[in-house]
Amino acid sequence: MKKQNIFAEFPNIEMGELVLRELSTSDYKRYYEIYTDPRVAIRLSDEDIPKTERDAMLSVIYWRDLFRRSLSFFWGIALKETDSLIGTIGFFDYNAYNRKAEICYDLDPNYWRCGIMRRALIEVLNFGFGVVDLYRVSAKTLHDNQPSLNLLYDVGFQEEGIMRGYRFIRGEFPDIKALSLLPHEFRYKRK
Repeated sequence: MKKQNIFAEFPNIEMGELVLRELSTSDYKRYYEIYTDPRVAIRLSDEDIPKTERDAMLSVIYWRDLFRRSLSFFWGIALKETDSLIGTIGFFDYNAYNRKAEICYDLDPNYWRCGIMRRALIEVLNFGFGVVDLYRVSAKTLHDNQPSLNLLYDVGFQEEGIMRGYRFIRGEFPDIKALSLLPHEFRYKRK
């Protein structure tokens, strides 16, 4: 049996009042607002924070085109009713041969602590393990980003260790926690 082409059509994922959908160039203003919000930017390296709306547009195009170039999957998290972007989630560093990818995500702080990212993470991991046939998903977060760590631990991620001085963030080289998830550890896998 021939394996389906997972890059044939972008995989929108319905989530009730939310949708995980392909990023659009029309998202650039909301992308800029989210990523320049100090509550989000404090956890990002300078290179990940758009300096201008044009930079935000280029970032949206970059993340969107990963799929178009059959390199990875990256979704915008949008309110279904208005189609307004409230966050992003996706895989990068996808390696088909080794069946692995790294997950990353960010959310407009106005939607924090509503369970949105948890729901999105579960949907994306089910897609990754079920459709993409990943065997390993990794994640990296600041060692003191407890909300993100709690989210990752909740779905089954296991800590692999500390990456000392891993990235330049806000004039420092903080430690980063490295985590990973294998299919049998995922707590919300669909049958």
